[in-house]
Amino acid sequence: MRQELIADGHVRGVRLSTGEVLRAVVVGVAPAPQWLKTSGIVLDPRDGGIVCDEYLQSSLPGVYAAGGVALWPNGVFEGDDTVRLENWTNAMTQATHAAENAVRPDRRRPYETVPYFWSDWYGQRIQFVGTADADDVSVVGGGPDEDSDCLVALYRRSDRLVGVATLNEPRKIMEYRRIIVKRDLWSATETAVPV
Repeated sequence: MRQELIADGHVRGVRLSTGEVLRAVVVGVAPAPQWLKTSGIVLDPRDGGIVCDEYLQSSLPGVYAAGGVALWPNGVFEGDDTVRLENWTNAMTQATHAAENAVRPDRRRPYETVPYFWSDWYGQRIQFVGTADADDVSVVGGGPDEDSDCLVALYRRSDRLVGVATLNEPRKIMEYRRIIVKRDLWSATETAVPV
């Protein structure tokens, strides 16, 4: 049953308690860098993002990128995590960081961030920090088996917490974000935030 709901690592549907399956449609945005194709800037062949180094510099010396078009290695997560974030909070902080690196190349610093977004739907607050690219997901609070309007799901990769999804748990999400920033081991996560 699970295979029909997940394909290529993406959720393709939700099975209701009645057994009915609601098919999911993938939505989102994609960069539109066609005007850069002859510029010499390397574009990611998968989605067209501008390939950057950890300082947000493109393949052209002195040319930096920021916002939803920048694809860079985020050092917060170990491994080969290159990301492109499509939210306004990242666009603001990333643009400032790229500008600082551009005007002071002798003092440039890698751009590292714990991605974060939220959305309010029908009086409920959905929040996510980190990455969903994980080995395991554990629901540690709320969920379909509890009569609760709250939920906490932890995303683990190897021995570290790499992401957290919550429903109506604004204080907890920020505590978990600090754990991800500190790169604490998974064992520290289990007792750090009361359920």
